[in-house]
Amino acid sequence: MHSLNVIALALLVTLPATVSCGGSPLARPPRVQVKSEDYVAVPFPPRPPLVEVVPPRPRNDAVWVDGGWDWDGDRYRWTAGSWVIAPEGARFARWVIVRRNTDGQLFFAPSGWRDTNSHPIPAPQPLVSAKTTSGGAAGAIDQ
Repeated sequence: MHSLNVIALALLVTLPATVSCGGSPLARPPRVQVKSEDYVAVPFPPRPPLVEVVPPRPRNDAVWVDGGWDWDGDRYRWTAGSWVIAPEGARFARWVIVRRNTDGQLFFAPSGWRDTNSHPIPAPQPLVSAKTTSGGAAGAIDQ
């Protein structure tokens, strides 16, 4: 009987932590790869992605889109992750940075939404945005 109490206590302590630390997966939009024409040469990589606190899902049909870096021509800007309603049939491409092997040149492709024909479409409006642990507000943060 003593071992059952220990197991029950362990479950009571660890179960809430497991659920709050990702025990249930987030609803995500369908994904697609960035296209080769999306890449631009950049002089340096972005910092590692910011840590985001994901707010509760506001609606059952909302999907979570992680925050990401965007290149504005001379620096990176952070756009916070958010819950959105994905456009019908749309797919989401996550930002990417790659290095060309021959000369070490870096290339960046921003995140974006694509329609069923893989054409770029406007991003849906955020329903609720993440908060970052570095003190940044939702929206853009300069690097």
